[in-house]
Amino acid sequence: MLTVVALVNLPKIGLVPFVYNRPIPEGFKVKTGTVIREADGLYISFTIEDKTVPLRRVEIQPTEQNSKGIDLGLFYYAVTSDGEFIEVPKFFRLSEHRLSKLQARLAKKPKHILPWKILKRKIAKLHQLIARQRLDWQFKLAYHL
Repeated sequence: MLTVVALVNLPKIGLVPFVYNRPIPEGFKVKTGTVIREADGLYISFTIEDKTVPLRRVEIQPTEQNSKGIDLGLFYYAVTSDGEFIEVPKFFRLSEHRLSKLQARLAKKPKHILPWKILKRKIAKLHQLIARQRLDWQFKLAYHL
């Protein structure tokens, strides 16, 4: 993967180096940028605009062939009109033991010293992993449906 280091001008901060993995296409204008802080670092999300692309409106008429009914429930995440039962994967339950061990170790450490900060970072990364697994599962489910 080709990564490029560039500079972005942030208000009240100035020029900040960042690495982007997807170049901004020619002719596109950066409208806004949002800086997001997560457990594994800082991310910047750009909103870009291209005035040369016309808006397309696609009219799809609903029929029985291209429609699917979905019922959200408590015992199953969803049940489709095709009779497919979709269960929720237990991402938290799979990582619960590891998380409890880290949190127990954290409780024994004095606050705000280096080992405490390292453990806090590990716990934050584990929570981030669980959140990303859930989000990935939802994207894959939406593609499947």
